[in-house]
Amino acid sequence: MYEPLIQIPLVIFKPGQSVREDVHTPSSNLDLLPTLLRIVKQEKQDWMEGEILPTFGSHAGNQPRDIFVLEAKENKKFGELENGSISMIKDPYKLTYYFGFDEVSDYYELYN
Repeated sequence: MYEPLIQIPLVIFKPGQSVREDVHTPSSNLDLLPTLLRIVKQEKQDWMEGEILPTFGSHAGNQPRDIFVLEAKENKKFGELENGSISMIKDPYKLTYYFGFDEVSDYYELYN
């Protein structure tokens, strides 16, 4: 759950865009589908969890929200999660919970 692994740059060009526009709002991969639908002038569906990225006309994207990250690579592809780590990022804090590991099970870390 190190920052260089969870902070992945995203580059999207709006139709007709000619000037670079940087956005530093925390977002999630869940935001991609609603944003792409906005680009092709389709409505976000009720079942979608993500938000439209702020520069694409969303007012909700400007509101602070929690971002969740899950790392569970040692689990079976199909089945319950037996071990892993889950982080909740709420600027400027990141709370990480480790579960199912022999050496550090049910262990929390809080970073600022």
